[in-house]
Amino acid sequence: MTDETEASPLIGRWRRLGERPAPATDESVPFGQDPGLLPGEITFAGSRFAAKASPGQGFTVWDVGSYRVDGEGLHLTLANDAWATYGLELGSDTLTVTDGSGHKTVYQHED
Repeated sequence: MTDETEASPLIGRWRRLGERPAPATDESVPFGQDPGLLPGEITFAGSRFAAKASPGQGFTVWDVGSYRVDGEGLHLTLANDAWATYGLELGSDTLTVTDGSGHKTVYQHED
């Protein structure tokens, strides 16, 4: 879990890199695990986050809520208030989130 006394390496604003895949057209993908519905931008502050859709995206499964990081990865609340877990890799200025299907979405640190 993120320790309140030490700064999380996620703190700041992150922008999605690369093309956003089209959202799944069926309901076989669990809510929160469709890479086409992950946001274009996310800002982490303390134990909270706020996300924004990519231009023309419409809906994103991350909006605002709580998050934590532990040995299992990134846990955050979804738009339906359920918790979801994603694989997490941190580079020097990149954040890679891996969904349940194994798709990697890469974000670059903006500030």
